[in-house]
Amino acid sequence: QELTDMYFFVDGNLAFHQQNSQADFGSIELELEYGDHDVTVVATRSDGQQLTNGVLEVETLKPTFGFRERITILDTDDSFVLEITRITASLLVEINDEIPAGASFVRIQIADKYDDLSVSDFSGINGYAYTKDIPIDGMVGNTGVVLSIAMLCPQYLYAYSTDVNITIYNESGGVISHHAISDVPIKTNTKTRIFGDFFTPMSFSVMVNYDWDEGVDVW
Repeated sequence: QELTDMYFFVDGNLAFHQQNSQADFGSIELELEYGDHDVTVVATRSDGQQLTNGVLEVETLKPTFGFRERITILDTDDSFVLEITRITASLLVEINDEIPAGASFVRIQIADKYDDLSVSDFSGINGYAYTKDIPIDGMVGNTGVVLSIAMLCPQYLYAYSTDVNITIYNESGGVISHHAISDVPIKTNTKTRIFGDFFTPMSFSVMVNYDWDEGVDVW
């Protein structure tokens, strides 16, 4: 998915905003004073919404990649290649057994979810209890159905845990399956997978995939 906007912060202040319509997209020239500077880069695919008071909404600006580090300027000709990586996470719910007749939708409830990103320090802000209903009536008879929700960590590069409830309803609104999972780990640039048999009395598991590493060079 194409990245459309890049924001470059120096010492907490927005120094540059580029869009992919510019010929030099991804290349930044700035005059900085000698010494140490805290640099933050965020690259996103925007659907029209822009940075607002230092906050991006990840739900509408995904994929979202970034980089945050202190650099030292020693010479007027200093240059840096900054490799930005995905700063979002993914929560996957995989239903291994067959979707039964009459199943209508899955309700996924997450105790603590963050959609707003404070760009200056990559912190997730404005956490809230999140509920998403996903129709599955068109998937009756299927196995291995995977449902995905984009996530954001409240601290850059650190994991946090949240409780997740997964309830499957029939066409009349009755509950046909319910699972409550405590302390589900969510970490930047990783996929957390909840999987198992939801309609039969068998166990299910939580697995964290740390191999979701896609870097983008910005120079």
